[in-house]
This record gives sequence, C-alpha cells and structure tokens, in this order.
Amino acid sequence: MVFGSMLSINLAKYHGDRTVWVGDELDGELEEALGNSIPAYTNEDQDLNFDVLLVSHFNDGHKSEIVAKAQYLGREIITFSKFYEHRFGRVYLAAVELDDLDHSLSQRLYIKMKRCLDLGICIVASPVIVALCILISVYIVLVSGFPVLFRQKRIGYGNQSFLLWKFRTMGPPRAETAGITTQVDDARIFRGARLLRRYRLDELPQFINILRGEMSLIGPRPEWSKLVEEYSPVMPQYNYRHLMRPGLTGWAQVKMGYAGDLQDTRRKVSYDLYYIKYVSFELDLRTLLKTVHAVLYKKNAR
Repeated sequence: MVFGSMLSINLAKYHGDRTVWVGDELDGELEEALGNSIPAYTNEDQDLNFDVLLVSHFNDGHKSEIVAKAQYLGREIITFSKFYEHRFGRVYLAAVELDDLDHSLSQRLYIKMKRCLDLGICIVASPVIVALCILISVYIVLVSGFPVLFRQKRIGYGNQSFLLWKFRTMGPPRAETAGITTQVDDARIFRGARLLRRYRLDELPQFINILRGEMSLIGPRPEWSKLVEEYSPVMPQYNYRHLMRPGLTGWAQVKMGYAGDLQDTRRKVSYDLYYIKYVSFELDLRTLLKTVHAVLYKKNAR
C-alpha cells in the first residue's frame, strides 16, 4: 500500500491544473498519455503560469526559449517519454535507446543479488515444488498418458537459446497443430489441465531452468524462438528484452498477459523494457504481488 501511495502521489503532480506541454505533433500513444486534462502551451501564455512543463525533447530548437525560461524560473521540466513511463508503467518505444537501459551501480549489484535470491527461494521451496510435481505428473499420466513434460526452444539472456520445460496440458503433439500458439479456450487442452494453467501450476518445471541459471523468478518472459525470428526484423527494440534473464513471471505478464498480435507484442515489449530500465527490489516486489493477485483471481490465463 505504501508503494502504491507513493506512485499515486508521483503521478498526481503531472495531472494538476498547472501542467502544460509543448513540442511537436503528437502521435496516438502520446495523445492517450496526455489526455484532455493537460493543455498545450501557447505563445499567448507569456507569464509561464505552470509548475510542470512537458516537452517532446530538450533540443527542440523552436521551443528552446520557452524551455530555457521555464528552467530559469525553477519550473519542473520532463520529457514526453519520461511522462509516458510514469503514466503507463511502460517505456515509449519510439524514443527508447540502448543507453536508456544502461544500469546504475546499485542496479547491477541488485541483479547479482537476484541470482542468489532465486537459488535461495528454489531451495527453500523445493519440498513443496517436488511434491506438487509428483502429484501433477501422476495425474497427467492417468488422464492423458505420456509424455508428462512439454519442452520448447526459447530465447533468453544474451540472445542464447535454451529448452523451457512445462507440464504438458494439451493432447500429444500432432503435425497439423505444430506451431499453433495457444488460443483462448483451446480445444487441445485435456480434461483438468485448465485448472493447472489457470493457477500456473504447469509452469513449475521451470524451476529447473532457474536452478540452471537460464531463467530468474522475475524478468521478461522467454519467447518462442520462432516468434523472436518473426518480431526482431519489424521491431528493432525487441532484442533488448534479452538484456536480462527471462522470468517465471514478469512485469509485462502481470500488466497485460498474453500478446495476440504484433500490436500487443509491441505493448508487451514496452513493459519488458520498462522493467529492465527500472529493475529494483521494489519493482520485483510489486511484480510478485501482482502475480499472486493474478493467480488468485484467475487473470491473464489461457
């Protein structure tokens, strides 16, 4: 609740009556971020009667006089991309650059500590995880037969491929269904397996991937290698997702769930890059709490 209150206070100051924006023509995403409550600065507003000035970028030549005067008078100046992050919890893809994802010293130290936390949590939780895995394995064999596990080539940290493990929740693979992504209410899911998917129990074997160092508890979800090949050429920022170990759960996963098309994937990547840019214990804790909420209330499951 404390974290939520701090975020609300942080956002509130950009939605007051004394916030204006100045800059180039807006695209649809920025218009959505600004909304109708934040007016544009006009040349008639010579008194600079505002507290916060939103600008497209600081080197906007024909607006530099306004920006310089606002800075001299002590007004707060923030770029559209930074405001967009505060507003939506994701980066503005059109403006993101590799330098934006460069971590501070404290973040690099935390990333190293994350690996220790992953191992510690896996070891402590191993008795429960092993017991659940045995029960689920027996159920799958009785209801659907072998194999118990499903594996798929995914792309992880440093653009390296690895085999991701899950409990099989669909019928045995067939040639005519190969390569088809999971749909809502997919008919291939066998009896009782929807419950496993709804509560994410089918993901338990990925603790093996975490122990092997291929994944983390929290991070961008690892994508199927074929989809990476499809999205990388049309989305230059896509491969930035591989700057961190992929996660069992992630910020993008709890904010929007599955991506059904290219537009959804762009939005999901913007959440992933936000996580990479601001990775911290606080953000991991928020992601974990949202994950628990999503599991308990059966959100974003297929």
